[in-house]
Amino acid sequence: MPHLHLARGQRGRLQHLPQLTRTESAMKKPRTRLVSMSISLGLTALLGLWLQPGVSGASGPIGSVHAGPNKYIGAKKCENCHNADASGNQWAAWAHAKHSTAYETLLGEDAKRLAAEAGVSDPSKSETCLRCHVTAYGKPKELFKKSFDPKAGVGCESCHGPGNDHARARFRAANAASDDEGFGDEEEEATYTEIPDGEIVASVERETCLGCHNHDSPSYKPFCFYKFRSEIMHLNPLKPRTAEERAKILVCGCGDACTCDGECVDGCGVAPKEQ
Repeated sequence: MPHLHLARGQRGRLQHLPQLTRTESAMKKPRTRLVSMSISLGLTALLGLWLQPGVSGASGPIGSVHAGPNKYIGAKKCENCHNADASGNQWAAWAHAKHSTAYETLLGEDAKRLAAEAGVSDPSKSETCLRCHVTAYGKPKELFKKSFDPKAGVGCESCHGPGNDHARARFRAANAASDDEGFGDEEEEATYTEIPDGEIVASVERETCLGCHNHDSPSYKPFCFYKFRSEIMHLNPLKPRTAEERAKILVCGCGDACTCDGECVDGCGVAPKEQ
């Protein structure tokens, strides 16, 4: 089933769709790395270029040197730190999910057929389709870093918000730690780093999903939010969680009898046995 969404009443242009090709590595299984060495020597070398004062968008909770709007950096930038099996390999979870090919589906015959039935000649160029098949569609081009690839489909930042501030804050913190302690042993046990509130959207709400997965889509099918979320959930297993925190991570408890159609009531979700 193609992931095609045709929202009503949308106007605008795909202002931020540069002529970029999709990186082939997104379709390959990412390499396994330890999160304890969450920033490599190569990434550290980039700090001097990325974190220097005056760089556009250089805002962040830790040691901010330049106030500016948070920007979209693209899923490939997220891979730099979120690719370790020890911490859940969130990038791999995205790369092998349908969200990563959301834009590509607009080029298929099924999408073209559904679009034609709705009066759309080319779904890959229609704003009514692109708004749910491209990350941050319609945002001002000034909010996108050069690393951002709009053809990478529904990326990390579609759900978690623009990631530039988060990436800069984490790099800056890692750089400060390396200055104090050195790089240490690359093979040491992985540990969890607490992320301050407001730095990135950590928990995605149901309304975010319903913004595109709704009855306006010609390919829509009834679904349970808790079930769908559990299938794409990419938690960090290193994060310590209390029983109360675990109880808030709900999954579908309805089984085959689930008929909530996205409008899940609180009784639909139950706390997972293990996370």
